[in-house]
Amino acid sequence: IIEVLIQIAKNEEIDLSVNFAAKIATKSKQNLRKAIMALEACNAHNLLSIRGKFQMLLLDFVHPKLILQKLVEHLLKRIEANLRRELYYWHAYYDRRLPPGITALLKLEEFVAKFMSMCRKNSGSRKYV
Repeated sequence: IIEVLIQIAKNEEIDLSVNFAAKIATKSKQNLRKAIMALEACNAHNLLSIRGKFQMLLLDFVHPKLILQKLVEHLLKRIEANLRRELYYWHAYYDRRLPPGITALLKLEEFVAKFMSMCRKNSGSRKYV
């Protein structure tokens, strides 16, 4: 089960340690189907935690453009040089379309999803986010 989970994680570009795969296998009581579902749930949890962070920032009246700007600055430090131009393009695209206040949540989520898609297309070996 651990080997299967590691192979699935590799194919899906999910960063998964052997120790965590072993914990999933143990918690799933060696049921492969449950283990795969647990891996998917853990991966989805990462996206939900990003949404929660955006919500908290917006509820604390942090301007959406500042959130986007800081996110882009952080991502620029972590991506390969060949992806930077595309990241700048999408930053400008979403920066112009950000509504004020909490309604910007969907656009910020769209930006993160676009970034993840962009990285998945252009990089087979590295996990972002």
